[in-house]
Amino acid sequence: MKTLLLTLITFFSLTQIGHADHPSGTITADVEGLVCDFCARAVEKVFLKQAAVEAININLDDQKIEIHLQDKQTLDASVIKQLIVDSGYNVKEIRYGS
Repeated sequence: MKTLLLTLITFFSLTQIGHADHPSGTITADVEGLVCDFCARAVEKVFLKQAAVEAININLDDQKIEIHLQDKQTLDASVIKQLIVDSGYNVKEIRYGS
């Protein structure tokens, strides 16, 4: 029984370490060039096609995109950057939060 318990504890500890490399939850991206509602809707449409994305909020005044991920899903920074660049905008910074 102790062996099983130690195995489970080790497994869950390693799982948590692996998720630290690709955090999930909320991701914020600072984007240059987002100035109108049409811009926001176009970017929103691109991100909502991603299976990992649950919702997206765009603040035009601050030129920030807040991406909310599905539970236990990840989205790599390089993918986020490419989606934004392909939409015609420049990425200043991407921040992962919980």
